[in-house]
Amino acid sequence: MGVAVLDQREEEFIVRASLTDLEEVTGLSRPMVVRGVEAAAEFGFFTVKRGGPVSASRFTLSCPQAEAGQAGGWAKLPRPEVIQRVPQIPHRGAGGLIALKIYLTLIAARPNNSLVSQLRHVTLRSKTGAQTRDLRRAISILGNEGLVDVNYEDPEVRWGTVGKEGRQAQRYILRGNLHAPGARTS
Repeated sequence: MGVAVLDQREEEFIVRASLTDLEEVTGLSRPMVVRGVEAAAEFGFFTVKRGGPVSASRFTLSCPQAEAGQAGGWAKLPRPEVIQRVPQIPHRGAGGLIALKIYLTLIAARPNNSLVSQLRHVTLRSKTGAQTRDLRRAISILGNEGLVDVNYEDPEVRWGTVGKEGRQAQRYILRGNLHAPGARTS
């Protein structure tokens, strides 16, 4: 996420950044940034051509799902919010990690022309691997940092039946501008 929000050449998905740049945008220490870059490269999110002592590294973003002809892949990120607010999320303990996983899940699950994601807690648990007891705390972290507003359950979106109520989706309103640069909005 840190590499994806740095300035990039859009047509080639290339980002030039130093470890210091990534430290600033993530709020993480250098050793954590190095481990994160290595892990992301192993997972295939980007390839890295390491820079020298005075030159930036070159990250070429990739999308394994799209390259394999599968659905899924990249989603638009609200750049200013990620740069300003994500580093404020706690770096220790499971709460911050689960909050980031939920945030990325909400971003990926939203319809292209909407800032609203509607997901049930069971879906968030299955997508993030979070325990039920950790979800509320992680969602509270996102709300406290101004990344997500949680709206009450939408009575129009129901799955299955549990008594008269049914199982309802929680509405999460993402904060920030998710429009593509230069795109027209109505």
